[in-house]
Amino acid sequence: MQPSVKPASTSAAKDWVRALELTASISANPNRTLFRVIESLAEKHPDAPALLSTFESLSYGGLIERANRYARWALAVGLRKGDVVALLMPSRPEYIATWLGLSSVGGSHST
Repeated sequence: MQPSVKPASTSAAKDWVRALELTASISANPNRTLFRVIESLAEKHPDAPALLSTFESLSYGGLIERANRYARWALAVGLRKGDVVALLMPSRPEYIATWLGLSSVGGSHST
């Protein structure tokens, strides 16, 4: 019989599923983007784990902080809504932070 102990990342996984559910009906609330949902989670649970990998872990606060750095960079180099940026990087928490930051200023990405 398997023990009923849940891994520590279960809460983070549930938060991500909830975040995706909140953005699923974009036509009902077009301003509710994944960035805004994650930003809200960062305000409520800044130290809760958001992304876990073998390379690094990011809390919601850390994820939004890093995403905001990418957003500021994107604005500084003139990225505007509708621009496309190619992300050529490994699958790591940094990729999600970059994508969130770029999408928060209206850029889309190509992999």
